[in-house]
Amino acid sequence: MVENFLNSHPEVSYGEFLVVGVSGGPDSMSLAHILSKLNYQTIAAHLNHQIREESNVEAGYVLDFSESVGIKFQTKDVNVVAMAEEQGLSLEEAAREQRYKFLFEIAESEGAKAVLVGHTADDQVETVLMHLLRGAGLPGLKGMQPTTHLKQYSSDIPLLRPLLTEGRQDVLDYCSENDLEPLFDRSNLDKTIFRNRIRHELIPNLESYNPKIRQGILRMAGILSEDNQVIWEAVSEKWEACVREMDSGAVRFDLVKFREQSLGLRRGLIRRAVGYLRPHLKDIDFHMIEKAVTFVNNPTQSRESDLAADLRIVLDGDSFWIAPWDSQLEHPELPNWDKGKKKIKLPGSQIIGSGWVFNATKLKNSKELYTKALSNTDSYSAWLDGETIGDTVIVRTRKEGDRFQPLGLGKKSVKLADFCINVKMPRLARDSWPLICRQDEVIWIPGYRQSDSSKLTPDSKTVFKFQLKKIIA
Repeated sequence: MVENFLNSHPEVSYGEFLVVGVSGGPDSMSLAHILSKLNYQTIAAHLNHQIREESNVEAGYVLDFSESVGIKFQTKDVNVVAMAEEQGLSLEEAAREQRYKFLFEIAESEGAKAVLVGHTADDQVETVLMHLLRGAGLPGLKGMQPTTHLKQYSSDIPLLRPLLTEGRQDVLDYCSENDLEPLFDRSNLDKTIFRNRIRHELIPNLESYNPKIRQGILRMAGILSEDNQVIWEAVSEKWEACVREMDSGAVRFDLVKFREQSLGLRRGLIRRAVGYLRPHLKDIDFHMIEKAVTFVNNPTQSRESDLAADLRIVLDGDSFWIAPWDSQLEHPELPNWDKGKKKIKLPGSQIIGSGWVFNATKLKNSKELYTKALSNTDSYSAWLDGETIGDTVIVRTRKEGDRFQPLGLGKKSVKLADFCINVKMPRLARDSWPLICRQDEVIWIPGYRQSDSSKLTPDSKTVFKFQLKKIIA
């Protein structure tokens, strides 16, 4: 079975190194022994957790075993107990974290093509039950995968589980047939450990209801794995449609398109975003996903909320972000101004930012021009009365106390902050949005509205056409 499994991975050839985790137990020793018989270039990697008194003896035993079967050996000592306390993890979680980190460090340094571990079908059953009891969804109930990538440890080296279809008894039989004498880990009897309680108490109890419960759980995990793949493919397709931008620091979704998706796809999109931003998370909590989905439909007054893992969700105009708390969120496709207060001589032009340019053209008014101005539908263009403006304007960003007279409201003015909210200007863009002013009065907000005080009339003699245009894609 192991040979067939490895043959299905063309990147794993006989001339390449493989790293196999060897604890000294029957599963890992069997796997290492099989690899040696198949003549793979193998490195046995043993992490000394320093949890038990016999840990040093076990490391020496794995060294002797490795030499006896002709494979390389590497080991490392880590105080997992101290590390678990320091990081606030359970002993099992800390041991797992350090084990994989060690295995992939060796794989990277030795140029290995894959990391192999000895998880069996029995381990799979226990894992699925653990996830079930924690209330996991499909990603948890599908269990471990024969081939996976743990991006938090390596971007390209896969983790392989060649024994995942083999039962624990099959492994013990192999050890007996090949005169292997695996070590016995007394911690496997410790029922204060969650997995051990499932192994020694829950599964035997379930077998009293269904003697073939293990086979049933494995069959279910296989089916759910395939179902999850279908869902993931659908999520990937919608990802292209719903995500406006992404980088190492944040993911921004199109709010309207996101809301159009079914609940399952919305959850999947959030899960993928969290997984992208926090690849080290072993399990993405359902409550985190549900909190984000609920927030998008019913945002808080602050339009920002904490998720978990130092991530936040921010509703911003027609989009929303999932991002770390310390990230600076921007709209790179929107105009932004960061040069303070600058006077522009008219007619003239000024580079604004993010590939945008402001142009002001002076024209003579006419009936045709006035009619054209009235029918203008481009919010990034404005036709203003030249005599009310003068020969200069100022470009700046908003400041405390700004007011604005929107075209169509006559002499009535509103707080600029309220106007930005009412027209749904992206909140994160408001502080850097360029404003065109006559002295200190805002006369045009590009993309939204011009001031009523500078509106063009049939009696206007001269006209300024203001335009903000993106010239860089």
